[in-house]
Amino acid sequence: MLRSGAPLAQNITPRRMVYSVNRSAARYFRLALTERLAREARQIFE
Repeated sequence: MLRSGAPLAQNITPRRMVYSVNRSAARYFRLALTERLAREARQIFE
């Protein structure tokens, strides 16, 4: 794709998303973290 510059024939979606959660930053930005979001995070920083 990079060499030809042609778009892919179909959209490709990730099978699984991997993320970490920073609780301190979430509190600073006043973001509510659900239990599911925290439970499925790869890593949680306090």
